[in-house]
Amino acid sequence: MTLFQGLGKSLFLLLNYTFMIGFVPHRLQIVGRPELSIFPERVLFQKSLIKNRRTITARACYEADLSSFEIVGQCQTLRYRNRYDCDNQLIIAFAPADGVYRAEKLIKGQSVLDCRGVGWSMFFAQLTMFGLVRGEGVWFEVCQDVLKC
Repeated sequence: MTLFQGLGKSLFLLLNYTFMIGFVPHRLQIVGRPELSIFPERVLFQKSLIKNRRTITARACYEADLSSFEIVGQCQTLRYRNRYDCDNQLIIAFAPADGVYRAEKLIKGQSVLDCRGVGWSMFFAQLTMFGLVRGEGVWFEVCQDVLKC
């Protein structure tokens, strides 16, 4: 096998491949509400498919519902709503005593994801790498030539 034969097979696999990406969000910065800075401004989930030289991307963006902030015992929680389907929610909780984050994603009232972790960057990268689930409200984008994206 020559180098180019192997490259062709690898390129074919790349051009017909589904992948997920994790995102680390910006912290929520609200004047006069420093207690909210432990939460993200928004959370983005994405899944992409490269097929026939086209990239098809679906994204779900969850935005903070500031009125939902509450403190229960040692835990602070904030609810997020999907921009594309408000029946999809993400609940993020933070326990300052041990620095643990917890998130639960609800699609039409059904729990589809429960994730826990320590540390801002690692937790949110892991949370968002789970990607999208069937029935989740998304926005689609199609790039016609993967080599030009």
